[in-house]
Amino acid sequence: GGRAVIVSSTAVALMEELHEESGHTCVVCGEGEAYRPGEVLGCYVFTKRVLLLGGGGEASASSLGRHEQCYTTVTHFNVIHVNCHREASAAERTLKQPKEEWEGATLRNSQTKCNALWPFWTTAASEDSYAAAVESFWASVQNTGRVDTPRCRLLMHDLKLLLMRFAYEESFSHFSKGGGRESNLKLVPYVVQMAAYLLDANGEAQRKSYARTLVAAVAEAGGGARRQGSGADASLFYVLVLSLLLHSPSEWEANKLILLKALLRQVASREVRERASLQVPASPMSSPVVGAARSPAHGRSPHSCGSVGGSSSADAAVGRLALPPAAESPVRASPADEAFARAKPALVYFALIDRLQSILKAARAFQPAEPPLPWHVALRERLRHHDQAVLADLVELLAEYEDELLHFGSFQEAFDILGVLADVLRAEPQGADAFAAAASAMPV
Repeated sequence: GGRAVIVSSTAVALMEELHEESGHTCVVCGEGEAYRPGEVLGCYVFTKRVLLLGGGGEASASSLGRHEQCYTTVTHFNVIHVNCHREASAAERTLKQPKEEWEGATLRNSQTKCNALWPFWTTAASEDSYAAAVESFWASVQNTGRVDTPRCRLLMHDLKLLLMRFAYEESFSHFSKGGGRESNLKLVPYVVQMAAYLLDANGEAQRKSYARTLVAAVAEAGGGARRQGSGADASLFYVLVLSLLLHSPSEWEANKLILLKALLRQVASREVRERASLQVPASPMSSPVVGAARSPAHGRSPHSCGSVGGSSSADAAVGRLALPPAAESPVRASPADEAFARAKPALVYFALIDRLQSILKAARAFQPAEPPLPWHVALRERLRHHDQAVLADLVELLAEYEDELLHFGSFQEAFDILGVLADVLRAEPQGADAFAAAASAMPV
């Protein structure tokens, strides 16, 4: 007969280790957590300082200088150990033709410009190691331009702008020269992770403060009033990021329709000024944050995009949306069609928030339900110990975004995808268009 195959215990242990090495691997050493436990991994990112815009009203060239600033971050998602980056940078400084830190990093980052390393808090990394990497990240970010604003707030606005790139089909790569939808969607859970880490630092004082802001915003939205003030924190796009970080799953479901109506009301009543922080400059002399916003999806393929910046026209500044000549039609669209076209990117944004609420917080087989944990603790545990499962869910979200969210063609279809159509029809028996019109305080 057959031959017996004897496998030594050492070989078995080695095979088990090889099997365990899954997930992120370093672009320099080719190893991940199993072979270099305790070392923090992160991904190269490109961070740019932009104006922190939001609220209502018009903007003039003279008033723009008084705005606050924030950061907008994009990535090609090339992963590296923090220590490998430091060692490589030190070696490159001793070359015959020395390289600056981020010049060498750009070569390791698939020729994509980068200026910071976004850390991941994974199972094998200690809290102290992650905290040190977070401090290093913020030191790099401050070198791109100082912004004296709490880090939590900067992260929330950064995440807001990142999701708005998806909703308005803006570019992820105009300035960095690399990266796209998939790589940037992968960054989202690690932005949430750092924000949650900072929220819970120092006895959760910041969590409680931002929670009060969210409660007030939801109460105002439920009262049917348009949000007061012109600050960036008055934007429903920002409030929805607050919800992602601060609402439990049940709180999100309870307030979902209220926030949807408030978002429809906001985009119907004023231009989306935040888009100016994502626009491409029309010329080298123009401001990188002031400019005419393009009408989304017109004259573009489903995979095309724009980026940070805009034109120098003060009259067109901060979100005046105009159709290109090719899109003009002698047949005037109905008020309902015009209202939907205006609201569609905001609905895509809302759908992304809704899906992320589920991916990050809903019960999953890969995360034990016992012992029961407060939802925000379970969120931190999921992002630290089950980030690969979260990334797998994001692959499915990307497919849904490209195949469905970008292509829904009516309020009814959008509400159906959001899972609120039954509630909408109960609230407004005349249909989805009538509900949207009532929410927007606009005639059908």
